[in-house]
Amino acid sequence: MKLLIGFSRPKSWKIGAELIKWWIRKPYSHVFVCWKSERFSQVLVYHAAHGSVHFLSMDRLRKENDVVGLYQLDITEEQYTALVSKCIALAGENYGYVKLLKIAVKDVCDLLSIQCKMIENDRGYICSELLAELLMQLGAQFDRPAFLLRPDHIEQAVVSMAAKEGVL
Repeated sequence: MKLLIGFSRPKSWKIGAELIKWWIRKPYSHVFVCWKSERFSQVLVYHAAHGSVHFLSMDRLRKENDVVGLYQLDITEEQYTALVSKCIALAGENYGYVKLLKIAVKDVCDLLSIQCKMIENDRGYICSELLAELLMQLGAQFDRPAFLLRPDHIEQAVVSMAAKEGVL
């Protein structure tokens, strides 16, 4: 089974997306997972955005976003079943807006070599955290907690995973 990890940016100017792109120095501000549903003849997208964790079609995503990168991972049927089960279980969770600020604080602390033990996880999900949890089910490893990961951390993990599979 093919799983796609996508990176995108809004088609129209949005301050939050622009700040994320500037902060991470990448042409994208968002990450999502998608797969082709043979049963429904569509590509299903799953992500955290616009206030919640949810599914939508690739056509709907592309109406408002430019997809700037897609990476393919091969997964087993068992992995697919576990992944979709987790997606269904998390659908409807709130978006964790405050986590974006926590990432910036963590990055500044790292830059200044300051310990940031006061940063704790709270409710809700951001796109990179959601993808990290899904990718960890497939064996990805990260050097910081999922709630403090940025989209570029997800790209690094996916590139590493794809290289191990011999895809890249």
